[in-house]
Amino acid sequence: QGSFQIEGTGAEDSDMSIVRNQANAGGPAICFGKSRNANLAGNTVVQSGDQFGSLIFVGNDGTDLASQGARIDAACDGTPGSNDMPGRLEFSTTADGGSDTTERIRITSAGDIEIGTQSAHSNTIKFADGTRDDAVTLKVDNSDDSDFDIVNNRTSGDITLATNSSERLRIDSGGRILIGATASQDVYTTSTLQKQGTTA
Repeated sequence: QGSFQIEGTGAEDSDMSIVRNQANAGGPAICFGKSRNANLAGNTVVQSGDQFGSLIFVGNDGTDLASQGARIDAACDGTPGSNDMPGRLEFSTTADGGSDTTERIRITSAGDIEIGTQSAHSNTIKFADGTRDDAVTLKVDNSDDSDFDIVNNRTSGDITLATNSSERLRIDSGGRILIGATASQDVYTTSTLQKQGTTA
């Protein structure tokens, strides 16, 4: 229940439509706001983890409409300040046999997309946006602190594969596959596969 509710028996009286008619690029909007001030129109800064707002989807389970099937949450994703509001989006679904939602996908304030349970050393797939190291990274972390990275370096054009933060294989911009080396050697410059090591 809420202070505003639409209930009907068909699409004509159960839907809500918001239309903006204006000769520009702007469209209609629904705005959610959050303040930590307990008074109306009060201004108190939010904290990291505070929810900005949620879209919650429920279905009748034969008893009531209290069981959530899915939800989308927006939350503060860092320390805010004046004209500085880091945010993230969390997408959650409810598993078969469950009654509570579990976060499945997160878009962080850095623009990373994380898939999986959001906790320390969890199973996640992370797509970095490349702004920090001029590379695009596909990173798979698991619970035993090991990881697997695929990195496309936009400067050199090389693609590298790494485990436990150590490079294991490289495909350079010329299409050569390098094992145990970060650059091709001059001995056989036309070789498409080069294996290099220090022991037998």
